[in-house]
Amino acid sequence: MYTTSSDGRAATSYPNVSYSHSNKRRRDLQSPHLTDRETEVLRGIGLGFSIRELADQYCLSTHTIISHRNSLKQKLHCKKATQLAVMAERLGLLSGLSFHL
Repeated sequence: MYTTSSDGRAATSYPNVSYSHSNKRRRDLQSPHLTDRETEVLRGIGLGFSIRELADQYCLSTHTIISHRNSLKQKLHCKKATQLAVMAERLGLLSGLSFHL
């Protein structure tokens, strides 16, 4: 999401990230309320796993993983799965983890 800063330059705005503008209220960086399973799915999305791979890993249907992904999009105010991957990093879910298939 792009906004314009007071000096006229474009700036990126993310949900739940601190910012201050005279016409907007300040929001602090905070972890949204996610279930344990949503956190696991978000971590997997951040690591680049596909829906099928996540379903196999957690012994769930692809439909269930898609439902978790949709819930995460709503809670984290993201429109795309790539934005969820960025949020996983911002929330510290990828610290010390590596990507292995």
